[in-house]
Amino acid sequence: MELQLRQKLQGIITFLRIIKCEIMKKIYLLIVTIILFVSCDKKKHKDEVGISEIKLIQFDVTLSTGEKSIGIIDEVNQHIALKGIKDPSKIVSVIYKYSDGVTLITPIPEAKIGNWGVKEIFRLHAGINYKEYTVEIVDYEEPTYINQATISPLQTFGTTIKYHLLDLNGDPNKVASMATANVAFNEEKMNGVRFPIYCGNYYGGHLQEGIVLDDVYKAPLQSLSNAKSAYSGTEPFMIFAGIKVMTSNAKQIFSD
Repeated sequence: MELQLRQKLQGIITFLRIIKCEIMKKIYLLIVTIILFVSCDKKKHKDEVGISEIKLIQFDVTLSTGEKSIGIIDEVNQHIALKGIKDPSKIVSVIYKYSDGVTLITPIPEAKIGNWGVKEIFRLHAGINYKEYTVEIVDYEEPTYINQATISPLQTFGTTIKYHLLDLNGDPNKVASMATANVAFNEEKMNGVRFPIYCGNYYGGHLQEGIVLDDVYKAPLQSLSNAKSAYSGTEPFMIFAGIKVMTSNAKQIFSD
């Protein structure tokens, strides 16, 4: 009986020892895990670059003329002034440097060449942190439009129309009355007519080659007479004879 009791007691002690060992192992693993976590977290914070450490330390550009503009960096206001540039389209190259830890700049300054604005914003990236700088062309001059047209009221430019003709080709009765002729050649100051020469028998007055009836020209001749009577200008009255052909059949066209 006593032996059995000792054996049970020994078993309980052994069991407790096993439990103790397991608990100690778990405690040990927990402590190691905490130490590693804290260590990694410290390393992470140590590796991270603070915003105050993110800096653009150089930003210079070269113009198409070969001149260089050295960027004046104002770290407090995160502003870079480029002087001596009147036209940003003249920028042909750019040199820039940033502090250690910065991994990226956006947009890439080279991409702005040829399309450079008066103010451009560039962002420096370092991990999850970033800082923005405004690059400004401080001496930019707005292009001024120069009007090439000079208005001179006392001078005459362009083409002067010497003859202002009334066309009788379309309608020989345009100034069949003196009232109409006065409007055209006195009030409107017209100084000539375009007189039709019929080269066919469309109007019934040119039957064949060499034969022309006077009646076919009765209407245009009356308009011509009224026009000359109404004309009040000082320049010679112009009569321009225009051939009027009303057919495409060559056999019906008489050039005389």
